[in-house]
Amino acid sequence: WRLCIAHTVGNTGNLGLPVCLFAFGDVGLAYAMTFFSVQCLLLFSLGDSILAGNSNPLKALKSPMLHAIWIGVFVRAMDIQLPDFIFDTSILLGQSMIPIMLITLGVSLASMSTAYLKTALFWSLFRTLLAVCVGFLVASLFGLEGVARGVLVIQTAAPVAVFNYLMAIRHNRDSTEVTGLILVTHIGAIFYLPFILASVL
Repeated sequence: WRLCIAHTVGNTGNLGLPVCLFAFGDVGLAYAMTFFSVQCLLLFSLGDSILAGNSNPLKALKSPMLHAIWIGVFVRAMDIQLPDFIFDTSILLGQSMIPIMLITLGVSLASMSTAYLKTALFWSLFRTLLAVCVGFLVASLFGLEGVARGVLVIQTAAPVAVFNYLMAIRHNRDSTEVTGLILVTHIGAIFYLPFILASVL
């Protein structure tokens, strides 16, 4: 179950959002942000409980990510105009998290044995093919077209998120397999994402 979370949670934030913005503009970014928010809600509640080995719902209330989501939704729904210093500070803090996550992942990659690469290659290929099929299938079942269909497929096919590594470290789980999945799927995304973009545009 714990490894299934890594296969399920893709990099729909740092990678998915800019790709959807590039492909579909602001409308695509709005759809992509919704997908990312729902994924974070599930990861930092249900996913966190699975990795922790307990089902205490109160623990999820301590997650900064969940509070960031509901505050963002509230501010947007109420059309609240934040002061520039709060808005700019939030952006800087958010952007600073990306290099910190990558540095942490880099430390793990430096200690990863090449013996795990074969397994990572197999599961990464399996995960990517399955994710693409699921994206197109769900879009077809719900009759999604245009931007909504394209964003769903792109976000579903996004490579394994670095969040999975951080969650594994947080709960003292073996992060070796997760690290391999993150590395291989991100390298693979360089090659398969252009084809996905061509098919949805």
